[in-house]
Amino acid sequence: MKKKTLIQAEPMSVGESKRAEFSSYQEMAENSHDWSLFCNYQLEPDGMDGKYTLLELSSMQVVHSDMVGGFMFNFEAPKDKICFSVIEEVEDRACLDHIKLHRGMIIVFDDRKAYNFMSSAKIKVIDVSIDKQHNSPLIKKLIAAEQMYFEDTNAQVGRLLLDILEQHTTSVDEVTAVAIEEKILTVMLAILNDQEVQEPKFTKGEHIAMDVRDQVFRHMDGSLSTELLAQQHHVTTQTLQNSFKALFGYTPQRFLRLLKLNLVHHELYESTVGDTTVSRVAQKWGFDHMGRLSGYYKDLFGETPSVTLKEQDHEDDGMRFGCVERKEEIVEGPLAFS
Repeated sequence: MKKKTLIQAEPMSVGESKRAEFSSYQEMAENSHDWSLFCNYQLEPDGMDGKYTLLELSSMQVVHSDMVGGFMFNFEAPKDKICFSVIEEVEDRACLDHIKLHRGMIIVFDDRKAYNFMSSAKIKVIDVSIDKQHNSPLIKKLIAAEQMYFEDTNAQVGRLLLDILEQHTTSVDEVTAVAIEEKILTVMLAILNDQEVQEPKFTKGEHIAMDVRDQVFRHMDGSLSTELLAQQHHVTTQTLQNSFKALFGYTPQRFLRLLKLNLVHHELYESTVGDTTVSRVAQKWGFDHMGRLSGYYKDLFGETPSVTLKEQDHEDDGMRFGCVERKEEIVEGPLAFS
């Protein structure tokens, strides 16, 4: 096995402001202060490129994420925090867990579970995490709205948060940090007092597409096909194709192939030449045509599978144990992702 270095982000101090660019999962994760990222899947060649702007306050953290997109990963929010995300821009398709994202949403979540976040293209998000013990009437409203959303009327919250981050590019003192927090809490509470919380809504086909996404994580080593999945869920192949693309920006076949390419990459990344072979790993995850696999793989990761296998030391690649479940190893027979 290759030597692996775990990613640990250094904590930020009160009043600290930071800017960071990243071009890999590792760089993204090590700058995600207080947030835990894992189960990382790259869906486009530059999917992990982006930049952060962060401001640490007394009982609150504000993070602006500007990402090229084409990724999917799980995350856990900072401990003992209630959080909301303001969706500034969505270029194509994006979901936060079971919420389909659009510009101007304010999504609420907390630290009690892991969430799945995916985007097929460029996306900009502003995340605010607040201590649950903060003495503000806003906290109760946010806790009651967990996994639901509001609308950022006239982009009031988004503009305020961006202005704050632009104005405070260096460290601020504690008095200023508290004043900034109070301004955010006041504006956010006013927005929430003017509207009812909304629950996520999907078409029947989108519900099935979400179920299929969840299903494949439990059994990605089998021979899956769009036709088989459509039959299992009692819809036509065309309905599944259209719903999946409307929700995730990819056809089911391409989406599943991208996920399996990431699993091949992870296993080669973790192994050495003496442990395994490219063909064995490829077959395990459903690829039986080495030429096509190599082309798909190089298009996505910028190198051939054999190069990944030969590399030596690695940082954490985001694929925690248990990110995908397997039931048996494919040894022979027709495979769907060649």
